[in-house]
Amino acid sequence: MLNTILKPILNSSVHSFSEESIGVMLSYQHHRVTVGTDDGYLILPIHQILFIQSDSNYAILHIANGKKILTSKTLKIWEHKVNHPFFVRCHRSFYINTRYIDHISLNENTINMLSHSIPISRDRKRNISLMMKSVDFATYDGK
Repeated sequence: MLNTILKPILNSSVHSFSEESIGVMLSYQHHRVTVGTDDGYLILPIHQILFIQSDSNYAILHIANGKKILTSKTLKIWEHKVNHPFFVRCHRSFYINTRYIDHISLNENTINMLSHSIPISRDRKRNISLMMKSVDFATYDGK
């Protein structure tokens, strides 16, 4: 037989979250991730990440300022850490920030972002196309 001890919950300790407060928590401008470096940790706002590229059991974070950060985490782990609607998996090796998309070529299966050309897998081509049609990027201010 399993015995459990229940702790009383006070009303003051239960918080109700409005849609606005949840939106603030998921805010693109304020969402940050921690990246391990040689000498410590870098706290990086996700709006500075162009895309994350898989490299075997590592991942390379490509930052908007041109820097690249090699991490010992896999792309799947980064996908869970970032977990934001502006980011999308367009290929098994790429997780991109859609805010930096300059051009999508569905004929060539590529996405152009600043000076990078990112492949689109055949399986994800339709989802990318639907996502781009449904999102109005003009409503978002700044990158």
